[in-house]
Amino acid sequence: MKVCAVVVTFNRKELLMDCLEALLKQKRPLDAIYIVDNASTDGTPGSLQEKGYIDDPDGSIKTIEDHGGNPVKTVYVRMKENTGGAGGFHEGIRRAHTEGYDWIWVMDDDVEPLDDTLEKLLRAAEKIPEDVSAVAPVRFFRGSLFNLETKTFDFRNPLKHFTYNVITEDDLNEEYFRVAAISFEGPLIRGDAIERIGYPDRDLFIIADDTDYAIRLQTYGPIYMISGDPPHQKGGWRWWIQLEGLLLSAEPGIP
Repeated sequence: MKVCAVVVTFNRKELLMDCLEALLKQKRPLDAIYIVDNASTDGTPGSLQEKGYIDDPDGSIKTIEDHGGNPVKTVYVRMKENTGGAGGFHEGIRRAHTEGYDWIWVMDDDVEPLDDTLEKLLRAAEKIPEDVSAVAPVRFFRGSLFNLETKTFDFRNPLKHFTYNVITEDDLNEEYFRVAAISFEGPLIRGDAIERIGYPDRDLFIIADDTDYAIRLQTYGPIYMISGDPPHQKGGWRWWIQLEGLLLSAEPGIP
């Protein structure tokens, strides 16, 4: 069974290095890591080269060793412009799927999985008595449950919010539980599901690309969230929208 990770980054080189280091510590070794750099301007290519992940800042394929001495292919994709998370995940998942990986582990650069996270996700995928399309770890942010995921979608009224029944601490009493939505912050996606539904919609740039993909994944099979010791999301999220010359910004904790 071949498993790879796809990491999308933009101007967060310190967080990216922590993420990559965590990936190289996995008890279940990865076969490859795809790093999609959305035209970062903070020196990301230089940092990757200095740490030995890549040979060429314009694009590189290199084999390195993880902390257990296992070979890991690292593929560095340098985008010509910032295509947003949607464009980055489209490119990374497309490349990994084309290479025939059975499972593709998808995450932003601010996710730091524990060393047994991949092992637990794969074990749960085998244990769940359904042909799942994806399994995702419960995540913590600044010590608290990151509970934007929801267990129910309702699209009957286009004027109302369509997400209901978000996950809670009570759900963590179960080893795994079914969800309707996932973020691109740690889900392990089955290659056969990608074969059926295709790749993330790159035109969505940074909003709702993962929600759209979760809906499409469920045409193949259910999505489950896995409890246990969670990975951590270190950087939080942020978005920018340019609208008629007005710059709107939002970050966690800012109304």
